[in-house]
Amino acid sequence: MMEQYWQTKLTAFDAELCKMVESLTEKPCEPKNGGNHYFFEADYEKHNDPQYILAIWDAIEGRTGKRLISIKDDADRHALFVRVKFYNDGCPDAAFIPKIEQE
Repeated sequence: MMEQYWQTKLTAFDAELCKMVESLTEKPCEPKNGGNHYFFEADYEKHNDPQYILAIWDAIEGRTGKRLISIKDDADRHALFVRVKFYNDGCPDAAFIPKIEQE
């Protein structure tokens, strides 16, 4: 149970980010625990166009704002590696966003 505690730190914004990345890349987006942050891989293998990759990058930056730690492009693997800080005290601004069902 403690292994999954970090998942309780994910907010509706984080779930929306993962769904958005999945819809843009057509690949699963699976967040993983990084201690005080989470990380995931945005695989753009199906869309290896520089403009499309930049659009994914910009969309991630726009969704994460100041919580974004880093985005690194690994062109050999056709993926962006993204690290995002958890909200420290939950997300009070997310009260108006409906909770997303976790599958």
